[in-house]
Amino acid sequence: MLDYVDSVEKLIPIIKSLLTHEYSHACLHSDYPTPDGKSSFISKLQYICFDEGFAHFLSFHENVKKIDWLDNEKLQKKGDAYNILRQAVSSSIDEHSELLMKSNSGAYWDKFGAISGMFAIAGTFAQSDYSYDNVIKIYEDGYKNFLKEIFDK
Repeated sequence: MLDYVDSVEKLIPIIKSLLTHEYSHACLHSDYPTPDGKSSFISKLQYICFDEGFAHFLSFHENVKKIDWLDNEKLQKKGDAYNILRQAVSSSIDEHSELLMKSNSGAYWDKFGAISGMFAIAGTFAQSDYSYDNVIKIYEDGYKNFLKEIFDK
């Protein structure tokens, strides 16, 4: 990790973020097991958006209430991710495997499933005056209708 930073002290926030991200997955998977291989493309994509969205949202910053989730830069990144996600939803079956992989791999902002999910949660959070109650509701509602939540924003 010292390839990324020049001192051990700078590693602490990176490690905290990584642990938060991975712990988010562990908690979520105990409530919502990963869809099996026979699940539909849409179900798998919804799950990725939900699972990775929560992990990215919770690990984005030490205090997510200090982030302006509606600034122009973030709105642009959200729009880019949503556009790719919309294209993925209407893609041909031949593209599904590659799109599932791309939805959660590569450069941070290129993970369109993870980023779409994060912004769906963050948008609800910001629009509710930073109330965690709405984030909890998204979680409790589960992943099966999560794409609807993303497209309805």
